[in-house]
Amino acid sequence: MFSGASLASEWEIVSKAGQTGFDIQIKKDSLEVLSVGGVLHAQMIMRVRSASDNAVDFEKLRVRQSDCVRGYGRVERLSLSDKTISLLDFLLDGGNNTSHAVNFICTQAWDYEIAKLVADVVGDLDYIGNTSAVRAFDENLERVKAQPESKAQTIRWLVRETHRITIGK
Repeated sequence: MFSGASLASEWEIVSKAGQTGFDIQIKKDSLEVLSVGGVLHAQMIMRVRSASDNAVDFEKLRVRQSDCVRGYGRVERLSLSDKTISLLDFLLDGGNNTSHAVNFICTQAWDYEIAKLVADVVGDLDYIGNTSAVRAFDENLERVKAQPESKAQTIRWLVRETHRITIGK
């Protein structure tokens, strides 16, 4: 049987408001990375609870990958059937509900892209039968992820390490 605790763990609280505001939660397993009009976006399902009357609404938030990288831009509020509700400006770490929600989505999309890139690299190494390189790559990746200076540095390291292992230099 389902318990309330197990159901609650499917949502990440990204912004908790006072008595007159809104609590914002993002459904952890709802990340979609998709192309809209040839532009890469990330979107997730959001639950909004009004602190004043406990009313709950469900929506999606969709943000361009380029806006995540830039740190500011526009986020699209959508119905669950993907109809546009509104467009909002955001600034990552801007301190408001929108910024907290978009920051979570951008972080999830970043983690997804890194995992996908790593899986591709490890798959290529596995394919060429270089299991010691796979182990070394995994160990180095864990070290880099433990002390990331920046997302761009991590990507540069992945590209450099992939080239070194596959070319042997």
